[in-house]
Amino acid sequence: MKFSTHRRSLLACVSLLLLCCVLLSACSSLHSVVLEEDQLYRDKKTGVDYRILPSSYEPISRGEEYAKLTLAGVDYTLHTVTGLDASSYLCSVWGDVYCAEDVDVPEFSEWSISALHLYTATALSIPELTLKPGALYSEQICQGIFDTLRNAYLTATPVTYPSYAIPTRAYVLRFEADNVEGLYYTMQLLQYGEDIYEDMTDAQGNV
Repeated sequence: MKFSTHRRSLLACVSLLLLCCVLLSACSSLHSVVLEEDQLYRDKKTGVDYRILPSSYEPISRGEEYAKLTLAGVDYTLHTVTGLDASSYLCSVWGDVYCAEDVDVPEFSEWSISALHLYTATALSIPELTLKPGALYSEQICQGIFDTLRNAYLTATPVTYPSYAIPTRAYVLRFEADNVEGLYYTMQLLQYGEDIYEDMTDAQGNV
């Protein structure tokens, strides 16, 4: 009976040791990314240098854990971007996109927009509306809306942000493109009361 008890204890210890080895092996398999002096993030295992893209770029879907990044003594986990090679793109849990230095990312003006997802500012996981060519919307209608929104975003005259006012409506727009895999281009759409637009109007009537 005593032998049996010792045997069970030994087996439990061996099992625990094996579990620890598996966990340690999983942790050690993660790459280590460090911030270099030139503000690039280097994967120490592969030597790939990444830069952070502007906040308008977001991953469509976050993949598996890939690397650990330590900044100011705090450890962060970087993930792959679903559908993209880790040697080209990584992302954080907050949606930051890390792009390899030698990868050419199309500007928004170059995006061949294929879909638009509209979210309310309080529900960013489920779109209020998805607009893309298909049974509900023709390609002509969709393309007209895509072009109008893009042109307004790229060519409109900047105005001072009315920080003293609360928007009456706030939306987040996420664009997909045929020529950009795995990423959204994201922007906010804020609507204010008429009095705000009156305050922002110049002598020529421009807002």
